[in-house]
Amino acid sequence: MTHGDYEPVYTVWDYFDQPRRGVAAYSRIPHYYERLFDEVADAFSDIYVLAPLDEPTARLALEAWECWIEFRQKRRHNVSAQPPSGAFANWLESQNLFRQQLCARMFSGTEQVVFAIPDFRVVSGGTTTLGPFFAHWRKVAIPSGLCLP
Repeated sequence: MTHGDYEPVYTVWDYFDQPRRGVAAYSRIPHYYERLFDEVADAFSDIYVLAPLDEPTARLALEAWECWIEFRQKRRHNVSAQPPSGAFANWLESQNLFRQQLCARMFSGTEQVVFAIPDFRVVSGGTTTLGPFFAHWRKVAIPSGLCLP
């Protein structure tokens, strides 16, 4: 579902002032996104790299994210001090598996990466740090001098 030119941000794995990396839709296809670092300016740039995810990898990312959200909610409400059994028992394992699969697929040469500047918007009722978010991605030329993840 899109809101105008805005598409859903499915996960936010790192946040500082705005989402830094996670999974979001770009042209209605799940992509890994990560904010690039500008070594010359010694700061994060406004440019993100987006790499398309195949369906199994996207599904794994969303499953891992659902586990994290459920775990965070239970911890917030003191339901359990320890990760519960079931899905959470395998949460760390699924995170590691996802990272391995993502690294193997992201810049394999078969994927077409996109460079873009996002405009993130918080969904009504969300929070600026936890979202949920939508993003509008403005495609830009391949940057020089920026560090790829």
